[in-house]
Amino acid sequence: MSKTLPAFFAALLLSGLTAAQTCPGRSPQGFEDASQAVTANGILKLHLGLRAWLEFAPQKPICGVNSFQVTFENTNEYRRLNSYRNCRAKVTGKIYAGMTAYYETEFAIGASDVRVEPPCKLAAIPPDSAKAVIPVGISRYYVALRVSYRGEGRLEKQVWKDEARTQPLSPVEAFIHTGFNGSKDILWTSCADGFVLGQIVKSPGRLKLPTEDPNLIGLTFDPDNEKESRVTLSCVRDNPETK
Repeated sequence: MSKTLPAFFAALLLSGLTAAQTCPGRSPQGFEDASQAVTANGILKLHLGLRAWLEFAPQKPICGVNSFQVTFENTNEYRRLNSYRNCRAKVTGKIYAGMTAYYETEFAIGASDVRVEPPCKLAAIPPDSAKAVIPVGISRYYVALRVSYRGEGRLEKQVWKDEARTQPLSPVEAFIHTGFNGSKDILWTSCADGFVLGQIVKSPGRLKLPTEDPNLIGLTFDPDNEKESRVTLSCVRDNPETK
């Protein structure tokens, strides 16, 4: 058991009824989500690792815990995470246990309201670049991925119209879709809708997990031995009439 859990249970017992409502409860199946929201002041920290995530460090421990991953009830908020970087804020939400490897902290707070303090100011939520329409004239494009496991890790993506890499394309998220699994050793990768994966080269190694979908593949990595890997691939329009 981690060092955080005993402190959590101590806080739960000492706080009585209030803690039972605002802190996750223990059940035979594991943790039950808190039944009531909590409001606290603290600092928001943006982590730009292999999976970007937002941390909330309250001024005083909540349920015996000093660090929470922030999730949003309004999923559009994830598109403006940069606005929350290193901000003082008042956060309201329900606390729950992050029971899968997709969470960076043991407990998370599902934020229903986040109010940042000056000098921070929330930018308008930008359009979803992943839904941008790719021009019909583009029948093939080329992608370069760089995966680094140094520090918190880093995933860099670049896209070009030509193999010589002289004509960059943007927004990148419209052309290539990626997402790590919980343990961050498989990067699920797909081209834009209407395209299928072409040639794929991974250095070091060529480990790939094929799927039944011609537009989806799992790129496997060895975080202990591959501190940095590079992947190049092409995406080809799968409708011959538009090539």
